[in-house]
This record gives sequence, C-alpha cells and structure tokens, in this order.
Amino acid sequence: WLKVLGSSEPLHAARSSVGMFSRIIVAQACYLASSVGFVGRVVHEVSSHMMGGTRHAKFATQYVGLVHVGQPSQELRVVFDTSSGQLIVPGSDCGDPSCVSHRKYLSKNSTSAVEIGWADEPTTPLAADDPRDTKSLTFLGGEAAGEFVRDQVCVGAEGFCGVADFIALKESPGEGFSNLEFDGVLGLALTSPDANEFNVLSALLGSKPPASQVFGLYLSLGSTSSFGDGELLFGGVREELLASTVVWANISAGGLWEIRVDDVIVGGKPSNVCGDTGCKAVVDTGASLLLAPGALLATLFEKLGIDDDCNTQAPSIGFIVDGQHLEIPSSEFVQQEENGCKLLLGRAGGGSAWVLGYPFLRQFYTIFDMHKRRVGFASANHTRFAQGLESRVAAVELVGGSP
Repeated sequence: WLKVLGSSEPLHAARSSVGMFSRIIVAQACYLASSVGFVGRVVHEVSSHMMGGTRHAKFATQYVGLVHVGQPSQELRVVFDTSSGQLIVPGSDCGDPSCVSHRKYLSKNSTSAVEIGWADEPTTPLAADDPRDTKSLTFLGGEAAGEFVRDQVCVGAEGFCGVADFIALKESPGEGFSNLEFDGVLGLALTSPDANEFNVLSALLGSKPPASQVFGLYLSLGSTSSFGDGELLFGGVREELLASTVVWANISAGGLWEIRVDDVIVGGKPSNVCGDTGCKAVVDTGASLLLAPGALLATLFEKLGIDDDCNTQAPSIGFIVDGQHLEIPSSEFVQQEENGCKLLLGRAGGGSAWVLGYPFLRQFYTIFDMHKRRVGFASANHTRFAQGLESRVAAVELVGGSP
C-alpha cells in the first residue's frame, strides 16, 4: 500500500471564560501536528510494492524532553513546540482517569508558585476569596480546562531558568491523553496568545545577553531498531554538529518562526510554485510531517512522479533559502513498511504556508535566534552526534518515539 498523509479537522481551538483565544499542540493517534497544522491521516491507499530509495528505519512522530517546574523542582515530560507559546501541563486538581498515567505539576508543593486569577491581568494579586479564571480548551476531540499559575520553569540538567505564567490542567481532554508518552507541551513561539507573561521563551531567554537569546535543535535520523533522539540546546549552538555553513532566513512579522523561501525544489530543480514573491514556510518542532499548502500538494505529488505501484525512485524535495538548496533525500520522507510504503507528506489545512516538520528538521541543525529574529540551517553532523557530546548546562535530551 501507498499511504499518503493528508489533513483532517484542526486539533483544537482554545478559549478562556474571558474570551482569550489560544492554540496548543497535543498529539493524538500517530502523528503530531502544529498549531498551524492538523492531525495526519491516510487519505489515499492503493495496492503497491516497495518503493525504491526507501530505507528500513523507524521515523519518530514525537520527541520528548524534560522540564523542571517549581522549587523544589518537579520533573515533567514535554514536547517542545515552536508553533505555540505557552506551557501546559496537568495540574494537581486533574483527577480524570487519563491524568493518572501522567506526572502532574503540584503547585502546593512549590514554594515559588503563585496562583493567577485572570489571564488578562496576570500581575494582579489574587486574594484568598477571589474567584479564579478558568481556561477552557478543546483538543483531542474532547474538552479540557485549566487554571493559571506562575512559577519557575527550568530546562537543562543544571537549570536554565525563568519565571513564567502557564496553564495547569484540572480537566483532561479525554481517554486519548492517557496513551501519550508526554505530560504536556512547552511552547517556544515568539509570542503567546494570552498576556506576555505567558510566553515561556521570553521567560527563558529574554533576560540573557543578546548573543545567548538562541536555541539550537538537532534530531538524529533513526535506525531499524531506534526512533532516534536529539538535543535542544538553550542559550547557544553545538558548533560540532554543524556540517556546513549556516544559511540564515529572517522571520516574518508575528509570533511564529515563519520564514520566506525562494522556491520549492524537486530532484534538485526549482519547481516554480512560489512565484516572484516566494513561499511562506513555518519551522515547526511539533509537526511530524512535511506539510504543503492544500493548493500545492497535488502539484508536489505530480512533480515527484510517484506511481500507484510505489516502485519508482522518488526524487529529493527541498527549499531554496537565500539562494542555497536545502534538500531532503527521499529516504527521509518515504517510509518503507511490510506491505508497501508511506509518504511523510501532508496537507497544511487551509493555510498558505509550508510546514517544515521532522523530515526536514532531521536533515539540518536548526538555530532559532530570538534576538535577531531569524532562523539558521546547517547540514547536521550525524556522525559527530553518534560519537557523544560533552555535557552542557542548558542541553535538553530529546527521546524520539511514536505513540
């Protein structure tokens, strides 16, 4: 079978009782998508053979790392998502069965915790008898709710910390949540849908020197026996993991890590689908697929020339950034399975931007520069990563998997 992954309904849209809107990223079923993306699902299946150019390897659909919240610190497992801007974790009041399998943030056990009454006035002190605002969230096909808390948030083995406001869930989204391998989501977008105090990235990097207001992402390729792993380094870059010169792209206005690419390339050749103004592309650490705008997905498949028998050698896919070709070999977006293959490509809903998810991010060490508002890409040095790295204070180990 050839499985082509497309889009379905949005993961969620969230709203609080005071009319504040937000979007959070949580995975369901097999595929993560970002807040600008959607849950991947099979939209086309045909009988097929194995496709040439594929490799027998496990492709991770999520990467989980640790975050430490409060004093003394409480360890939680999160997905780091550059397309959302908040931290959302289960709280102590979450008594639903689906919360049982997850670690919870216990505000009463933290000496630095501060309860927040209202999302639009997070700095206003909350009196003991004051009512608290509740954030209502709709995601994973179910309803959830949480309350606002302020506490210390740390990443890395020895602590790279900041004080941030976040959401502690008191009602989970439902049964699907219990099967996920992570407890919550830590958003790394440049802005938050609520007040500025909720933006975790600003809390972690905002007070650092300009040169340290960066974080670098590395994801390994995976193998037949492992989904692979990776590292998220805050405050710096792993120079030894760069196998080429860094190609920089300025980000567009707004809170996402959105850049403009000159064109999409297929088999090393420009496709001319972006016109004179280029295409928008969102760099998304919460998307397991490479997603194309709906209007361009059919064009992409036509240029790939993949037939229904799934036995042709697929060409590479890539993007031209600042005149440089950033290409993904077909072995990294065509996954071989027992009875055929699966394309790690999908449709980015109704959006007009490409979404650069894991198939792209596994090829390039990616640098997110908050101060200069730009993203950098360099070919990843997978050989060097396999040899082991020196410990860094603000390095978060990422473990790949697929729920």
